[in-house]
Amino acid sequence: MGQLHSALGGALLIGGLVAGAAWYARFSDRGPPPQVFFSAASPPENDSLPLRFGRLEWGTDGEMTLLSYGCTSDLGLTLCDVPQNARRIVADAGLGAVSAARLSADGRHVLMATQTGALWWIDSNSPDSRVQLAELPPTQLFRSLAISASSEWIAAGSTAGAIQICGPAQAGSVGHRIEAGSGVVDVQFSRDGLRLGSAHSDGSVRVWEVATGKSVAEFAGHDRGALAAAFLPDGERIISAGADDTLRMWDITSGNELRRQEAEFLGARSLAVSADGLLAAWGGHDHCIVVWDIDRDGSKFEIFTTASSVSHLHFSPDGSLLAAVETDAEKSVRLYDMQHGNLVRRISMEGEDIP
Repeated sequence: MGQLHSALGGALLIGGLVAGAAWYARFSDRGPPPQVFFSAASPPENDSLPLRFGRLEWGTDGEMTLLSYGCTSDLGLTLCDVPQNARRIVADAGLGAVSAARLSADGRHVLMATQTGALWWIDSNSPDSRVQLAELPPTQLFRSLAISASSEWIAAGSTAGAIQICGPAQAGSVGHRIEAGSGVVDVQFSRDGLRLGSAHSDGSVRVWEVATGKSVAEFAGHDRGALAAAFLPDGERIISAGADDTLRMWDITSGNELRRQEAEFLGARSLAVSADGLLAAWGGHDHCIVVWDIDRDGSKFEIFTTASSVSHLHFSPDGSLLAAVETDAEKSVRLYDMQHGNLVRRISMEGEDIP
C-alpha cells in the first residue's frame, strides 16, 4: 500500500508539473503585444514568412487596388488593378524599403513611408513626379499613414510619437508636426477631413483638429496599447481597439465612453467601420473576425478563418464586402460578403486569384 501511495503521489506530482508548465507557457508568452501591424517596419524574424506585404484599397467607384510592397530594399512598391490583374511599379527599390503605404480615394496618388524615415507623395500614373513631404531622424520611422477623402490632407504617425499633418499639394510645406509623446500605432481621418484620430502605444486615443494641429480630445481607457481607431460618419464618435482586447466607443465632445465590447484573447488587432456607420469589424490573432452591429450593440456574426492573424480590414464603399489581409502559410487578401460572412474571393499579394 505504501508503494501504491508513493507511485500515485509521483504521478500526481508529474501531472501537476506538466499542467503548471503548460499554464506558464500560455500566459508568460503574452507579454507586451506587437505594436506594428501590417507594415514592413520590422523584417520577419521567421525566414519562412513572405517578404511581400500589402493592403487592398477601395476607390470611391468601388474598384479594388492592391498595394504590394516589401520589407527589404529590393522589392519596391507596386499597384495592381485587381479586376484587370494589371500591375505597375510606383516606387522602385531606389527609394529603399517601404514601411507603410496608402492609396488616395481617387487612386491618383500613393502616400509612402520608407524605413529611412522619409515620407513621399507619388503620382501613381507618373512615379517620377514624386514629392518628399517630410523626413524623420534615422532612428525613427513613420509606421501609420492616412489620406483624407478629398486628398487635401495626409497624416503620418511615427514610432517616437510624432504626427505629421500637411497638404500634399503644397510642395515643401511643413504643415503641423505634433509631438504626442507616445508611439503612434494608427492614424485615421474623419469622413469630412476636419479631424484626425490617433491610437498610441500608451493606451491613449486622441483626436486632433486637422487645420491647426490642436488637441480636441484624449481618452485613456485602454489598459494596454491602443492599436486602431476609426471615426463614425458623424465625426462626433470614435471607436478604438486595444491590446487589452476591448473595443470602446467614445463621445468626442463629452469625453464619455459610450460602449465597450469585449474581444477574445489577442482578438482586437485591426478595426474598420462601414461608410454608413452601421457595422464595425475587428480581427486579430484568434482565427476570428467579428462583425458588430453598432446600432444594436451586438455581434452580427463571426467569421472563422485558418489564418494565424488578421492585420488589416477594410469595408467596400457600399458595405457589401469586407476585405481582410490574413496571414497563414502566406499573406493574402480575402473578401467576405456582409450578408452572411461567406468567403467570396481570395487574392494573393501579387494580385492573382487563389482557388
